[in-house]
Amino acid sequence: MKRQLIYTLNLALVGLSSIVLLLALVSFLKTGEDAPLWDGPTKETKFAVSAFEQPALSFETLSETLLQLKFETPKLQLPDLSKVLTYLGSTGRPDAGHQKEAVFFALANNSGMAPVAPGEKLYLLYDRNEKPSRYVFSPDNEPTSLWLEVTPQEKSAKITLSLVGEENELITQPAKNREFVLSTREIHRTSRPSNWMIGKTRVDGTLLARQKAKWYGEDRFFERHGGDEYADIVHKQRIDFGEGEENYSLFVNQGDVIVWNGLTWEVKEPGLDTREKPLLYVKKIADRLITFDLWNEEGTSKMTLNLLKSQERFQKQQLQHDFKFIATKTRSQYVFEVGGQKMTLRPQDWLVKTDAGWEKIETAEEIDEYVDRKLQGPLFVFDGVSKLGDKQVLTATLFNPSRTEMESFELDVPTSSVTVLKIPRNRTHLVENTDTTETEYQTLNQ
Repeated sequence: MKRQLIYTLNLALVGLSSIVLLLALVSFLKTGEDAPLWDGPTKETKFAVSAFEQPALSFETLSETLLQLKFETPKLQLPDLSKVLTYLGSTGRPDAGHQKEAVFFALANNSGMAPVAPGEKLYLLYDRNEKPSRYVFSPDNEPTSLWLEVTPQEKSAKITLSLVGEENELITQPAKNREFVLSTREIHRTSRPSNWMIGKTRVDGTLLARQKAKWYGEDRFFERHGGDEYADIVHKQRIDFGEGEENYSLFVNQGDVIVWNGLTWEVKEPGLDTREKPLLYVKKIADRLITFDLWNEEGTSKMTLNLLKSQERFQKQQLQHDFKFIATKTRSQYVFEVGGQKMTLRPQDWLVKTDAGWEKIETAEEIDEYVDRKLQGPLFVFDGVSKLGDKQVLTATLFNPSRTEMESFELDVPTSSVTVLKIPRNRTHLVENTDTTETEYQTLNQ
């Protein structure tokens, strides 16, 4: 019942709304037909006149304008490099004093460093090809229009910057960019560059081992037989490098400088010959250890290297038993049994023990090979006859293979040699080819 009532009311409202809309439409159409149209004159629209508008004659009578453009050529000024330039101080290389106290600089966003000595110029340029554009050091320090000069101080440096203009005039402004002071920033020298090479060998803590370096100590051979030619290396420490035919020796004291010449190390006095080369500085020599400082060419990187002293067993008693005196042949010739074989020796004869046994060194080439350590092994030197108290004896000296030890000893004279060597007082029976005196024979037979 209620639902039917609501439906009836809705239909009534819809019908009423339709009647109202129809009456409004009829009224609008009737009003539009009766409205009159405008046929009067139209008014012309006028825009506002500018208060600054003047006739052309007014502008022609003016002598000059209120605002006038004036062109001036731009003036060059010194760049401010105090924020991009780093002062690294002097290198610690032992030969730095021979480089006019060169100091080093670095530039922001650049990995390289550049040296300059007081009184010299360090040239720079602005590289627009870099990304981003930046100041760089001129390659090989080729002259450019921009350069700096340095005056080192205790922990800083005064920088003087100069620039040449297009008409070769010297630019010195602004003054704050012309001269400024930079504090020293220490070079990090303890790490090695990844591309640090010496010859074909990459630098690390095993460099000396890979170069077959061996430290033996003092060379006693030169102490005994070096003479004036080798007097300057006596009592120095010998270090051998390489093996076989490539073997070579250096003789150093603490404080010496060793430089790499491209193929080998060599001892040099600090100076022009040592600049821009890898350098070993003999920092300390202890009983069992030598400490070196290794510097790169620029002096910007340093590494500490150590070398242990090589030890060698010297079986001198066993070697002495290889030599037995048999007889005197002449006043300067003596017959020995050497390693089971008879051999005639003269005073100052040298014998080296090789894989083939004891071999006499006779030619100049063989002597040079032993001196230069191309030929190595225990060395027997027959010293000859020496006086011991009231009698004369045969003496010899043994050197170990590394020549760092030597042992002098007397040669045993067997009693069997008495019957062979004794000369009768009537001198009717002589040993063939002898020039030995009767006194010497009797002394050897006592």
